[in-house]
Order: sequence, then structure tokens, then C-alpha cells
Amino acid sequence: MAFKYDSASDDPLTLALKPPADETPEQHAERVEKEREATRVSEEIDKELEKELVEKRKNNSEIKVLLLGPSGSGKSTTLKNFQLAFTPKALQAQAENYIALIYLNVVSSLRLLLDVINETLPGRDSPADLQELKQQCSQLSRILEFETTLSNKLWDTNQVGPRKLRTASGCRTLYEVVVHVSAIRKLTPSSKQNAPPNNEEPPVLEQLRVALIDHRRTIESVANHPMLEDLLKSTNHRQLSHIPGYFLDDLERITTPDYSPTDDDILRTRLRTLGVSETRFKVEEGPDKGLTWAVYDVGGARYQRASWVPYFDDVQTIIFVAPVGHFDQFLEEAPSINCLKDTFDLWDSIVSSKLLARADIILFLNKYDILDQKLKMGINFASYVTSYKDLNNKDAVGKYLKRKFTGIHQQRSPNSKRVLHVHFTSVTVSTILSYL
Repeated sequence: MAFKYDSASDDPLTLALKPPADETPEQHAERVEKEREATRVSEEIDKELEKELVEKRKNNSEIKVLLLGPSGSGKSTTLKNFQLAFTPKALQAQAENYIALIYLNVVSSLRLLLDVINETLPGRDSPADLQELKQQCSQLSRILEFETTLSNKLWDTNQVGPRKLRTASGCRTLYEVVVHVSAIRKLTPSSKQNAPPNNEEPPVLEQLRVALIDHRRTIESVANHPMLEDLLKSTNHRQLSHIPGYFLDDLERITTPDYSPTDDDILRTRLRTLGVSETRFKVEEGPDKGLTWAVYDVGGARYQRASWVPYFDDVQTIIFVAPVGHFDQFLEEAPSINCLKDTFDLWDSIVSSKLLARADIILFLNKYDILDQKLKMGINFASYVTSYKDLNNKDAVGKYLKRKFTGIHQQRSPNSKRVLHVHFTSVTVSTILSYL
């Protein structure tokens, strides 16, 4: 007959460890001493194992970093900051590869600009200056045709194309370049390879460069039109120049024949990662010269998060990038979900994971500059975070956000001894390097 037990006192392990009923005082003292010695030996073994683990990490020539965060948080830009800090020569050697992305960012920004104007002009009176603006937009619309050609070369056509974030009103606020990192090299071979035979049509990138040169003054006129600020307000858009990948103010510089992207250009380039990309690089100089970093930058969209799981094993450090400047935006893939709410949910799932309990965590409360700009423009943080009751400025909101994120970590982390490092950042500014 099967053995049954109904309470902790009947548990087989409890019964096995229970002292004999007829135990003498001498036997009791001997048993307690043996248990104490066994506990001491066990603790010594644990300490030795922990020491070996620390030594292994210390002597390991490779540091494994998992770069996490929701879509559009700035993970890829954080990775570029790593490369700029530790392998600047290698990053500059790849600078030419970013020209295609920068030009595509230009076209995406131009599309957004024209969309804003076309959404608002039909319902307005049409004085002469607005008629001229409308004609200029019509001329520039031809440049948008390059977007499809460039995009098809940069991303898998079976994957999602340009992506948009929404404001509370549902208006478009941002077009993103969506690409597999390995595809960047397809579009920008060396300058010698770029030179076509005499009778052959120039490559698409050169065609776009020429088109941007020909229409540069028209683009600048539209982007700086005195009516544009009012048009932006009427559609709940903000300052376009603050969006990632905005290069419309730099057209003269970036369309010169010998243009080579600067470090700042590379950091500003907007790129959304699909799937998981692994980047390995060796530190080129300094005390850690020769140390290899293996950074896993993963797709942040909700439908991509299952792909993170295989990379949790043996990770030493997690960098979580939280886009706090997106507090008034909503997910494209789930329009009813606020971006900040989604970030909190993702953060909760990461810090509570037992697989990640031993990993150090660095939290970047990113796009803090955008948060500040939005608050100064009068966008009310409490309208999107109803639990917030304080002043509508960056200091008060920043304290609230830091308290909220650290509180979730304290309550949900399976490792109570883990230290959380929190920094307010703008990853398009190279000062972030001091945190790495």
C-alpha cells in the first residue's frame, strides 16, 4: 500500500531527521556537534565554489552582456557606444557602411515631415505661402520613392518594414529603419566598387545622394517653414529635429562626395534590430586591452521576446535600456498599451527571472533629454501615469521613475544581494561611456 502523509510532521524527510525518542543528553550533544560541523563544511564548500566562480569571471577573457529593453529604447545605440569606447578604430573602419542607413533615415524623416503637412493643410485656408509649401511638398514626394528600393536591400522582405510609434491621439511620431545588422554591408561596398561602367546607371545610393543635393534648398525651406510649428501642434506632433535619425539639418555636409560619417552621426543613426544580433569585439587599448566583449542585442518588440531565452545562460551582465522619454507614446503592435507601462512589465519579468539571478544589472533610464523637453512643452506626465502626484518637471519625474524601477527590483529579484546600478542617460551623447 502506498505511504500517505498529510502534514509537515509526517513528511518522510522530517521523520528521517527526527532525533531518536530515547536519545540521551550525551547523544544529543554529539548529534548537535556533528550537525554543526556538517553545516560548517557545507558553508566552506559554498564559499569555495563562490570564490572559484568569481575567479573564473575575473580571469575570463570574455565578458558576456545581454542588452535588453523594449523596441525603440536605444539598445543598438548603446551597442555603438560600446564600440566607440572600446574599439573606435574598428567602428570607424565600418563608417562607410552607415551612409546607407543615414540616407534612409533622411528619407524617413522627410516622409514624416510631408505626412504632417499633408494631414493638416487640407483643412486650412490656403494663402500664397501655404500654396507654395504644398507645391514644394509635391516636388519632394519623388524622393520618397527611394525608400522602398533602399529598404528592400536592407531588410528581409518577409520581416516587418518601417515601424511607427503612436501618440495618445494615434498620430504618427516616428518612422524606424528595421534591418538585420548583417544586411548593412550589402548597400555600401567600397568606393571603387561603387563606380559603375560608363553606360551603366549609378547605384541607388548615388542616385539618392544626387537627388538630395538637387532638392536640398527645397527640403531646408520646408523643414524651416514658419508655419510648420503650428502644423506640428495641431497634429499633436512635437519638434521633428528631436527624433532619432533626423539629419535634415545636415544635408549639405552628408551629401558631399567624400562624406564619411562621424562618431556622432553613427550614434544618431536610427536602427531597429530584428531578432538577436551577436557582436564580439576586443578592447583595443587601456588596462583591459585584449578583453573580448560578447554583446547580444535583441529585438524588443513583444512578438520577438521569446528569442531572448537561449541567451540567458551564463550571462554576466545585463544592460536594460528603458526609454522613459516615451511615456506619452503607445505600441504600434498593441496600440492600447502605453510604452512606459510595457517597459515596467518587461523590467518586472527580467529582474524576477531566476535564470538571471547572478547577473549584474545596469539600468539606463534613457531618453531623459526627450522626457525633459516634453515636460517643458507642457505634456503632463500624470496624464499617462495616474499614480504620479508630484510636479511636472524632470527632477520630480526622474525621482519617481528611479524609485519605481528600483522598487520593482527590490520586491521581485530572487537575489536580494544583487546591486542595481541606475543612470539617467541619452545614448546619442557619448558621455554615456562613463557608465560602461
